[in-house]
Amino acid sequence: CVSYMFARKGIIAYDASEHSEDEIMEMAIDAGAEDVEASGDSIEVRTEPDEFEAVLEALQAKGLTETMAEISRVPDATIALDDEGTRKAVRLIELLDDHDDVQEVATNLDIPDDFEAE
Repeated sequence: CVSYMFARKGIIAYDASEHSEDEIMEMAIDAGAEDVEASGDSIEVRTEPDEFEAVLEALQAKGLTETMAEISRVPDATIALDDEGTRKAVRLIELLDDHDDVQEVATNLDIPDDFEAE
């Protein structure tokens, strides 16, 4: 019922300690990627779902080894909560994800890198 808040995108992640953002950006854009973004110790390449396989194969052909590659739902906008709200939301997400009838959980929660669940 909230799928309008998310876009389906191909996400390919690389270890930032092994590659530079500029190096990956040049190769990814040439291969047809939509965007490249560095986040902490990871560099993410975003593609349209139809271009995902072609971009992934092109980057692999250039010798890059991804740490993660999938098509998933990416939020159009994110929301940040205080520590207690984030803790409760993460717990709910974990419970939903563990439920047998749930196939996929997507969230627009902005979880800080230094957040620690209890």
